[in-house]
Amino acid sequence: MHVLKHKHAIWFIYTTLILTYAIVCKLWLISEAINNPILYVQGAKPVAKSAYYSIKDISTLWSPILSIPEPATPPCVLVVAWVYALPSNVSWIIREAFLPFIGGVLLSIFMLLFMKNSFHDRPCNDKLALFAAFVSGFIYETILLSPWVDIWIKGFRALLPLTLIFLMLTLSKLDNVPSLIILSMLTGLSLVSLYDIRIILASIALMFVLTVIYVLSNKTKIYETYSLNKRLVLVFIVIVAITFILRVVPNMIIMDPKISNPFGGIKTLTLPVIVGHYDLVSVLGLPFPLLKNIKIAHAISILFIAFALGHILLSKHSRELRRVTLILILVLIFTASSIYNSSPLKIIQQSLVKMAILDINIGVLFRTPRFFTMINYVILSMLIGLSAYIIASDLKQKVFKNIFLTLLLSFIASLAYINVYANNSDISPPWQKACSLPRYYYD
Repeated sequence: MHVLKHKHAIWFIYTTLILTYAIVCKLWLISEAINNPILYVQGAKPVAKSAYYSIKDISTLWSPILSIPEPATPPCVLVVAWVYALPSNVSWIIREAFLPFIGGVLLSIFMLLFMKNSFHDRPCNDKLALFAAFVSGFIYETILLSPWVDIWIKGFRALLPLTLIFLMLTLSKLDNVPSLIILSMLTGLSLVSLYDIRIILASIALMFVLTVIYVLSNKTKIYETYSLNKRLVLVFIVIVAITFILRVVPNMIIMDPKISNPFGGIKTLTLPVIVGHYDLVSVLGLPFPLLKNIKIAHAISILFIAFALGHILLSKHSRELRRVTLILILVLIFTASSIYNSSPLKIIQQSLVKMAILDINIGVLFRTPRFFTMINYVILSMLIGLSAYIIASDLKQKVFKNIFLTLLLSFIASLAYINVYANNSDISPPWQKACSLPRYYYD
């Protein structure tokens, strides 16, 4: 009971700290919301709804006046439509400040489950695992709170770890078929809730990587392998069925096939052009080109990434942990190289944007780096958390342990300061400015 209360106290302190951090990052927005009854952000509007939108009107995700209606499947109703039913400034604050906070908490929970399911050759230290999970969640929240992260899909990115949580729970119940089916259905529901097809595809890619890690980490005998594969195929079938029923079929019913396709608004007439320019820091998952002197932010970010990943590669920890981190690092390097302008692997993105299937321009999904960076946001957060775990467990001498932990936390604090400064200063991107809604918006 004492241990349980101690864990609850630690979780309370952690959630309080990262919630405070989210509020501090968005002080400009909260103050504007208090002073102005209605807000919008120049450029893409995260609150795209009419003044008379209410909770009762949840048949579509968007106001017909502003854009083509999209079907609201049950999970989307929960995570999107109900937020839009609130006043505009409240909706905006929830999506910009509180959903990133929720995303950080969800990723922390996922990391705990991931470490429990993946490491078996050595006992996992609960306190160190909790520390690693907290570091991962904080890094993920910091990324989502950056004003340079796309405001349109920031909320859905925050909810992505929920899909990974259900996947970890599903993999832990492979021996129990009823629980396996129920958790697979919940995984499919949370996957559909992400709404944007690029985030759904990124989630599927992450689920595939995590499943491979799970299979490699769980040593099964030859006669058990066939049974394991059958259970994994069952999980795949259930998730695909849920996604098809709740995502593809409703779009086929409501959308005009002449202008779009069953996957939701992917037009056939789209030029195969890559949009956006991503530098070395951004492609790795830290969207921090934030200071007027951009070299300072980039230097801190590169030092932070090099310190975290370098210590993982040089560590002599357990074989399973090295295998897991190596797989994650390879995926991170591959996806980052696919969108980095100076990389020879840039040809991968250039080829993807030209891809079409049955007259459907699938390549439009890869015009921007969203698909790739969404994968990197999660993987980099995981790797930094695992680095914190390795540093805390490998260094036996207290002096060196304190030095390395202080250095790691100093890097994290530096990134947090950069983020707070950028969010509350005039160097934020032009689309991150709060203005009063014009009167004709409601006519």
